[in-house]
Amino acid sequence: MLIPSEKPGQLANRLVLLSHFMDSTKLRRQIFMFLFTKISRFMRKSHLSALPFAKNIYLKNDDERFLMNDPQNLALLTSKKLFFLSGWLFRTEGIVEKHRDFITNYFEPLEIHRNSAENVIASLKNKFKTIVGIHIRRGDYRNFLNGKYFYELETYKNVIKNIAKFFGNDSTAFVVCSNENIDLDFFNGMNVFKGPGHFVADLHALSLCDYIAGPPSTFSMWASFYGQKPLWQIKNVKQNPTVESFKTTEI
Repeated sequence: MLIPSEKPGQLANRLVLLSHFMDSTKLRRQIFMFLFTKISRFMRKSHLSALPFAKNIYLKNDDERFLMNDPQNLALLTSKKLFFLSGWLFRTEGIVEKHRDFITNYFEPLEIHRNSAENVIASLKNKFKTIVGIHIRRGDYRNFLNGKYFYELETYKNVIKNIAKFFGNDSTAFVVCSNENIDLDFFNGMNVFKGPGHFVADLHALSLCDYIAGPPSTFSMWASFYGQKPLWQIKNVKQNPTVESFKTTEI
């Protein structure tokens, strides 16, 4: 049995990780998570990598990747009855693509969040040809990777201008979703609108847009995967968008 014994990062990180561990009921998962997290942490604090019936696999940073269907790792995972998996990049190649429909149905947002997101997008679909979701990730990104992907609002404004030129200024609307309150007056004169506001509804709203753009983040990646919509992960703010910039992502 493979037990993810930690909750890495925030919402989208956990959605991505759990997509590679789709089994059991909600109640059983909650009980297992509580019990096995305690055991896993005890093992780490006691410097125990293994017990007679269990082993702890701990990925120390976000660069370590553990492919569970790699032959060598598969042999390891069949050597014990229980494995406590602590870390972010536990992956099983091919499983998400194979079970995409099940995963997206399983993680469907509550109706209140679906309705909130769908109302925002529907109101814009009546007026604009193209809807682009803009994920403005600031807040924690000020320190994440030494601020590598922390962009000023002026930068996002220029990104929106460049995308508008690419798709057509008058026919393109932008839905801004952010982890901070954004004053739309900053984008005065542009077709920029706020997302629903709740992080789950915002995530769903992004998945309903025709295109998505934002800094590298599992939040926008999940929206791209869930809605099968092309995403531009903005790693170079000086780059203008092209057809190749927008790609549907896999998790």
